[in-house]
Amino acid sequence: VAGRERPHTRPARAAALLRPAAVRDGEVLLDPCGGIGVIALEAAGYAAVHALTIDVDGDASACAAANARRAAAAGLLRGAVSVVHGDAAAGGVAPASVDVAVADLPFGLAHARLDVAQLLVTLARLLRPGGRALLLGGGGPSGSAAAARKAARKRQPGVWAERACVECRCGGIDAVAVVLERSGSV
Repeated sequence: VAGRERPHTRPARAAALLRPAAVRDGEVLLDPCGGIGVIALEAAGYAAVHALTIDVDGDASACAAANARRAAAAGLLRGAVSVVHGDAAAGGVAPASVDVAVADLPFGLAHARLDVAQLLVTLARLLRPGGRALLLGGGGPSGSAAAARKAARKRQPGVWAERACVECRCGGIDAVAVVLERSGSV
């Protein structure tokens, strides 16, 4: 896997996120914090989806593209992977074109540039009505998952319905997986 030395979601964790996100054949999946493309690659290996991975880091996006080419050449994908270098909030993905978004949010908000509330605004625009977002993040009252839950309830009332919230441990770190469903109105 290109980018092995870069911090990234482990393939086993990415694969584990796909079941609660209810990823199904024929869907469009987006990882808006894509990094080197691990979630998108696992999704396209798991189901016949069109998986989009987007990241603002050019080096990470280049690694994701190399990883997607290698996986396709090795016959490891049931679906397809597209890599976009950019910011999901700034374009690159058509509005209401995504069925499910899966993101492993930075634990401890290590990447201070991630505004979880803005991410939810972006996902509300990109997801089709009834679309799902699974966000895995740091646990506790100041963690990224708590920020996502708060933003969904307070900043976008009526846009998101919380379908599940599961406390878990990832690599020995307390985490929370939140599954949100987008309503028909934004």
